[in-house]
Amino acid sequence: LGAADFLELQRSHLAAGHYPQSYVGDDLNSTLESLYNRDDDDLVPTGATYATNVNETFSPISSFVYVVVNEYYYKGSGNEHTNRGHYVRLEQAVTATNESYKFTDGTSIDTSSGHPYWFKVEPIPVTVLSTNSSVDNSYKTVMSDVIIGSQPFNRSSGEQGYYAELEWSNSPAIRRYLNGNNITHEPDSIDGTKVSFYYEALKYDVRTIKEVTIKNQVFDDSTSETSGISSSTTDYVWLPSYWELVQTSNDFNQDSTQRDPARRRGATDFARATKTNIQLVDNTASNKFINTSAYLLRSPSEYRAKTWISYDSGKLENEDEDQAKNTIIVNGICPCFALDI
Repeated sequence: LGAADFLELQRSHLAAGHYPQSYVGDDLNSTLESLYNRDDDDLVPTGATYATNVNETFSPISSFVYVVVNEYYYKGSGNEHTNRGHYVRLEQAVTATNESYKFTDGTSIDTSSGHPYWFKVEPIPVTVLSTNSSVDNSYKTVMSDVIIGSQPFNRSSGEQGYYAELEWSNSPAIRRYLNGNNITHEPDSIDGTKVSFYYEALKYDVRTIKEVTIKNQVFDDSTSETSGISSSTTDYVWLPSYWELVQTSNDFNQDSTQRDPARRRGATDFARATKTNIQLVDNTASNKFINTSAYLLRSPSEYRAKTWISYDSGKLENEDEDQAKNTIIVNGICPCFALDI
């Protein structure tokens, strides 16, 4: 099959953009840290940065802070330039709980000060959503196969009130984090930190990342925008919707109350070290599946007092109303965007 044929396959897998993901391993971590400490010419800052949210889970919103990591280009070692590529340095890991978290290679994550970690900047694996909420199907809508980090849906109550700010169309913090400034899409200031996932991760993809209009309804793709249904928006990056995640044409279970392996997502190493929660044990009776995480959907509930979550089991549920009202919703992020391919 040719490239075009592969794109038509159900849940075709691609990669796009770039973002810190995999821990480099103890040996390379020591090498990069040594080069960094002596300002070696083999490790060059690129000027690129990535903002991630290191938060206090279920704490007042004021305790959520952004951490900005810098990107470096490593020229590699030896004549073969082994491990040549782009990396970021995280000064200190912060995990979601006090339990023992591990990277995907089995390395235990040390959260003590003075123990920095290096992560490789890699293409983001994505899956094509054949049935999606975009009004322009001339582009391929894709959804990340991994959880890149965690964010609250919103960070403050604001003048519109809690209910309104749980609507994607009212530009909650998560939408601004993903898209940046709504005009230039360059990093926008949120709590004093310039953030834009689009600008950091997708702007320089060799394929065109398209700005498209998406429908934000809850249970179907109706164009009606009645009470309790969020208005359509135009974005570069968005969260998946409830409706998209119950489409059998996307290989998802049409019953949102059922466990669904296709809806499950795991957190990257970088996400694990920046306080994204993951399940540490298997307990299928309690709907817990090891190394999976819950992630946010952009769909509000029918009464806008809650937002939808895809839990680690693959079930879709409303987040607790009290949490929603206090704007402390913190779950993983699986970004969606459109590719001109």
